Amino acid sequence: GIFDSGIGGLTVLEKLEKLINILITLSKKNMHISERDIVYLCQVVEDNLEEKYINFINNRKPIAHNLHNKPIYAKTLKQAEYILE
Repeated sequence: GIFDSGIGGLTVLEKLEKLINILITLSKKNMHISERDIVYLCQVVEDNLEEKYINFINNRKPIAHNLHNKPIYAKTLKQAEYILE
């Protein structure tokens, strides 16, 4: 998990800083953040994919619209990869 620190890995404080930076980015984009999102973002940080995730968020485009014409977006990197295939 995010609080494990391996040899040569990031410290807990560094991981938390990366997590908070992602959360700030999402907040600035007025994105709803759920507990599930935080669990996912912990894994993103653990896998050292935070830059890829930030780029994904900054460049995301709607994949569809619902009946009220509200845009629907991919929420995870895997969803975005699947859609691009």
